[in-house]
Amino acid sequence: MPVYSALDCICHIAQEKIPTAGEDSYCYGISEDSVLVAVFDGCGGSGAKKYPVYQEKTGAYMGARAVAGAVLHWFADEPHFLEHGRNSEAIKVAIGRSLTVCKENAGSQGSKIRGSISKEFPTTAAIARCVVGAEGVCAECYWAGDSRVYLLDEDGLAQLTADDLDDLDAFENLSGDGVMTNVISASKAFTLRSRSVGIRKPCILFAATDGCFGYIPSPMEFEGLLLEQLENARSLEEFEEKVHRELAKVAGDDFTLVGVVLGFGTFPNLKRNLGERLQRLRGHYLSAIDPENPESRRQVWNRYRRDYYRYYEK
Repeated sequence: MPVYSALDCICHIAQEKIPTAGEDSYCYGISEDSVLVAVFDGCGGSGAKKYPVYQEKTGAYMGARAVAGAVLHWFADEPHFLEHGRNSEAIKVAIGRSLTVCKENAGSQGSKIRGSISKEFPTTAAIARCVVGAEGVCAECYWAGDSRVYLLDEDGLAQLTADDLDDLDAFENLSGDGVMTNVISASKAFTLRSRSVGIRKPCILFAATDGCFGYIPSPMEFEGLLLEQLENARSLEEFEEKVHRELAKVAGDDFTLVGVVLGFGTFPNLKRNLGERLQRLRGHYLSAIDPENPESRRQVWNRYRRDYYRYYEK
């Protein structure tokens, strides 16, 4: 079924902390029956090494862009997609080839950074490919690291990917010191994890680097930020601008969000549908958070998390 039957639009929000040196990247694409959105966050700590052949850009900078290009090439070059499970392997092969080229072109150049955390061209990835069928939309998610794929519909925000961090949930990750357990790089083995989700309701499906959500106190407040900007927007373009402005106020890092709006038909329908969700979010969750009492936020999270994780495999 043509993807245009469900696709309303694609949205994109991004900002570099240091102009021309941002270590996030992204890609998106549309084919006859599917749409792709993806983000990549170069790992600045383990990828701090700079390469003269790449105009003194870091491995993190180059890794994020090389992997974004590989994923977009995979999407454009596969007219007949394989099964979901084999797609993961095909994407991983494309990524591996791209990073091999990066490494070969760099040769032995690059500032010397030694240590157990150092990696060649390291980056996270959060990739979503939406396929439109007779029974609705299937979202295929692929990821490595702590960038995320989310879904936002009338039932609220849901995280579709699982952070590759040491046993912390989405709330604890915001204040914890979890170690990333899986990241894409040219020097060490990585796993590209995957999950398929059936979508039966109009939604915004989006991929985001941790600069979008990592400086906001909780997942429910991240949802609130998104819905409140939508409430006050008169167009999708204004919605993007408002979200960008709010994230820029709090983010201490690059931030990148790429999303696809599915099934609402019109912007007024989008506002109406998600506006009802905002009222429930305020009444049931946000109003119960006391900024002076950190424990109140945890208590609200314990109630909120069931719906937030509603697409997780049991």
